[in-house]
Amino acid sequence: MSVSSMSGCAPFTFTVTNQTDTEENAECVINLGDGTEHVGCEESFDHTFDEPGEYYLTYTYSVNDFTSDFELGPILVFDPPAQPTLSYDSEANLLSCDCGEGMTLNWFLNGDPVSSTVSDWSPTDNGLYSVQIVDENGCDATSEELGVIVVGLEEFEIAEEFLVYPNPATTWLQLVAPSEGAMVSIYGLDGSLIQSFQMSGRQHVLHLDLAAGVYVARITTPTGQDHVARFVVSQL
Repeated sequence: MSVSSMSGCAPFTFTVTNQTDTEENAECVINLGDGTEHVGCEESFDHTFDEPGEYYLTYTYSVNDFTSDFELGPILVFDPPAQPTLSYDSEANLLSCDCGEGMTLNWFLNGDPVSSTVSDWSPTDNGLYSVQIVDENGCDATSEELGVIVVGLEEFEIAEEFLVYPNPATTWLQLVAPSEGAMVSIYGLDGSLIQSFQMSGRQHVLHLDLAAGVYVARITTPTGQDHVARFVVSQL
């Protein structure tokens, strides 16, 4: 009897191979060490250990009056790290990971790897960020994606007079501009322009047909002032 691997991260799936030349009336029983048994002399089968720990497999082969036992182990199953969480400080433009100590970090932007390997850093691109952490046993966990919109102060003036609500929104969004006749542009996280229009007054109800996520509303007043506000669209 052999196994495809002697260690892994929970849940750990491995293949057990029966290398015994069995006779027609032979019986094979494998105690898998987790309270379960596999009965049968087939060539191989898969098994999963859901919990971390040390496991020993005991193989009992019987034919006629002959019985033999063989033990294999330990098979080491490691506890995977907890899922990391991300946070973003827009004022400091600081993306942070609650990743734990001693982890290798792999950052992703829109699913593609980025070069940063530290837990706190300043992103330069808009998009969906996530991080994968890998511990000393090779076990990994990946955070949920976090939408980040990097707004340079040299490009936008953030004004309290520009209001968007409710936030999060579902099917509609109320826009309140500092003056009449402002141009409104709605952008996605990747910087793509979704729609633009001109407000006739200071207030406008925008009917939303957008996927759940984070967006940017930018207005330009008739005097040339730019203002920006982030808003979240959530599912009904």
